[in-house]
Amino acid sequence: MPASRRFRITVAVVAACCLLPLGYSVFRMTAHGSSRPGPPSTSAPRSGARNPPAARMALQVMPAPYQLPAPLSREVALPGAGGLLIAGGLTSQGTSTDAVTSLDPATGVTRPAGHLPAATHDAAGATLGGQTYVFGGGTAASVPTVQAIAAGAAPAVVGRLPAARSDASGVSAGSVAYVIGGYDGTSWDPQVLATRDGRIFRVAARLPVPVRYAAVATAAGEIWVFGGQTRSGPTNVIQRISPSTGRASVAGHLLAPVQGAVALVLGGQVYLAGGVVAGATTPIVYRFDPATATVTTAGRLPVPVAYAAGTVTGSVGYLIGGEDGSRTVPSVTTLRLVPAGQAIPQAAQEPWLAPATGPGLLAPGSDPSVLPADVLIADRRAGSGGSSRAPGTSRPARRSWSQTTRFSRPTGGTSSPPRKTTTSSR
Repeated sequence: MPASRRFRITVAVVAACCLLPLGYSVFRMTAHGSSRPGPPSTSAPRSGARNPPAARMALQVMPAPYQLPAPLSREVALPGAGGLLIAGGLTSQGTSTDAVTSLDPATGVTRPAGHLPAATHDAAGATLGGQTYVFGGGTAASVPTVQAIAAGAAPAVVGRLPAARSDASGVSAGSVAYVIGGYDGTSWDPQVLATRDGRIFRVAARLPVPVRYAAVATAAGEIWVFGGQTRSGPTNVIQRISPSTGRASVAGHLLAPVQGAVALVLGGQVYLAGGVVAGATTPIVYRFDPATATVTTAGRLPVPVAYAAGTVTGSVGYLIGGEDGSRTVPSVTTLRLVPAGQAIPQAAQEPWLAPATGPGLLAPGSDPSVLPADVLIADRRAGSGGSSRAPGTSRPARRSWSQTTRFSRPTGGTSSPPRKTTTSSR
């Protein structure tokens, strides 16, 4: 064999030996993928990393740092231009009002926003296309009137319900408003009415358990109806209305029959606040999970109320006014979700409910007989750590509370110490 041919064969064999391992490596990488770790992922973190799931959030229930200018119950409250709109309701004198008020939920500042054409209370309310609608209600009798409140225009009557209805509840789902429950003064109405304009109504469903004074909310694509009053008394039934199918059914039961409660949706969960249970106004707030249809206790109201108005804006729920069982109240309570570790204990939220502290005696050497009468000592503390004793301030202190101590003048000379009585209020 010539030398040149032997040389070419040798070169070919050496080249094949060098390329064979490289080819095998390429084959393994193609068939099984590289064994080397890839670069760190740059995809966005899961939504749970930015928004803690409900299981790691706690409901914070606190009194707002302000109250309504006057007691009010059975009104309609919904988000509106510049804050919250409060329409109608029952005053502390037991009369229906036609007042429409705008409330800044951050500062508590209120201003007149007009008057309804007809005074009403126990009406249903809902928002459609930026307008607030007040459905029915009444004064001495139930009425079918539909009144609308629009920005830049005076409130006006825009339509009529198919029949008179009061003690009903309203809710919006998409571009449709629903009027649920209620009665005409004699008969409970099972029809769930739907409207897109406040003028034309259709029957969207029928409640299997007709109720009035129920709490309603939309969550997980369904409308939920909690409790209410039936012909035979309060009920604990939870009813579900499917807007897509027009079907209504009983989906579960509350822990106790309740009427006059408010339902607020926060973080996809429904919170049921207040109401009347076993004939008494309750402070309990329940949490309803639409995914499992289960009910658990979530908190307590600082002021137990029923027949209040409720709405949510800026991820904060507001419970406005209501009745405490003996009178109409001006209280405003906020409900929000906070990380569980940041929740303020209930006792720290309500220092005015704590028992009085201190010996309750004057300092040695004092002469109580010189007191002309009982002496009142009042103080007010702000939650931010400062005192709000200075008069004339227009900005309310956050989480403020006041305490008044009465030193009663002794009647038997100076030998007996004065009696101390302490009362506290928010």
